[in-house]
Amino acid sequence: MPRKLAHITTGIKDIDLVIEAKTKGWQMLLDIALAVGMQQTFHTLWFGVQYVNKKGQRKWIKDNRYVLDHRLDTRRKPLQFSLRVKVFPKNFSVIDDDIAQVLIYKQLREHIEQEELNCLPDKTQDLAKLAEEDKIQEYMKTAQGLEQYGKKYFKLTSETGARVDITLSHSGITVNCRDESSTIPFKELQDVKAANKRTVCITKAGHASKPLKYKSETPRYCKEVVEAAMSYLEVFRETGYGDGESVSKEDEVVSSPDSVADGEAMVKENSPQGQGEVAVALKDDSKPSDDPVDDAEKEKEK
Repeated sequence: MPRKLAHITTGIKDIDLVIEAKTKGWQMLLDIALAVGMQQTFHTLWFGVQYVNKKGQRKWIKDNRYVLDHRLDTRRKPLQFSLRVKVFPKNFSVIDDDIAQVLIYKQLREHIEQEELNCLPDKTQDLAKLAEEDKIQEYMKTAQGLEQYGKKYFKLTSETGARVDITLSHSGITVNCRDESSTIPFKELQDVKAANKRTVCITKAGHASKPLKYKSETPRYCKEVVEAAMSYLEVFRETGYGDGESVSKEDEVVSSPDSVADGEAMVKENSPQGQGEVAVALKDDSKPSDDPVDDAEKEKEK
């Protein structure tokens, strides 16, 4: 498969990159981070790369899958992507990279202004004033106090047919069913995966644990729940607390062309801030896709 030109919107500036046939998702994310001026790879933990497929569905690029192996809308030239926040940090104070701060702030502000995140009128006015005065730190500190900040909500069905409300947060996975509520902390969680395309399986740590199974209306919705839960779980596993406070960020800088190791992405020296072509050096360690739904859809297209 030949290389492809990609256009990425980031919320700060648009950039163009060249995607090689064997460029993986995590490499593309590093390329974008370097191109927009992000200095520490630690901060990419909260971000991901999105694309819109031919059906108009917005999806995430998978870290360990080749970018061009996704079901991209190849009718758009160059290919279109966007850099987006996957999980908002529990404590904004751990984000000490100026670019990452602005990106997170802008996306949260977008969610609030588009009423995708509930906010009482008085808080809306306070936040609007802080945004007008460009007080990012104070805006984020205020926003962190909102009930829905850093949370995602899903509606599923239990095996008995009862409605189940799932809430993902930095605390873990909260399950509400028939006036009963329980939270599974991420430290007690082993895995979240899809089964039979429409069943979300939540497995607690421990060999004797029986998976908790909840049904979704569509395979797409099932995948959305699993992907979101795994994003939160990844943040917890990388930081220890879900807020990044346990991670030492010293010397964790996005690789430069002189220090890039085999398998990592780099931007050419003659390409200031990633505006030009991107070269990727990597090992050919491709694996079969772990996404049966996407693979089945790709087979249909053939």
